[in-house]
Amino acid sequence: MNFGKRQLRAGQYPNNGHDDNTGPDPGTYTPFTITVGRTSASTQSTVGISASPFTGTAGTLPVSSLALHYVSQNSAAPNTWTIPADGSAGQSAVWTFVNTAALLDTKTFNVDLNVPAVSGISAQKYTATITYTLSNVLR
Repeated sequence: MNFGKRQLRAGQYPNNGHDDNTGPDPGTYTPFTITVGRTSASTQSTVGISASPFTGTAGTLPVSSLALHYVSQNSAAPNTWTIPADGSAGQSAVWTFVNTAALLDTKTFNVDLNVPAVSGISAQKYTATITYTLSNVLR
């Protein structure tokens, strides 16, 4: 995912790689897609997710106040999951794949970076590690 170059203030920033120095954010998204291959048509597959704190260059403190918002695009009433980027142990969210018509199932998400406040965030590139935990899937 790429949330771009931002002139940060509290708010949400779409996963679209936008550079705020080039003008206003168009608010569009680069869809994030997960496809799983299930072990059998009768078995549910799950994908859990957690995120590490965002880190910058050496010598700066990690930022653990940020969060990722995943908004499902697979239904008329999309579900939203908030994943704290604080290194929480375990699965912050679990998505279930239950398409009985096929062993492959795909879900598409729009993802926002949620910035509640900018204190402790300096002007530099930050990265985080996102971990996906799979169960009952073909590897």
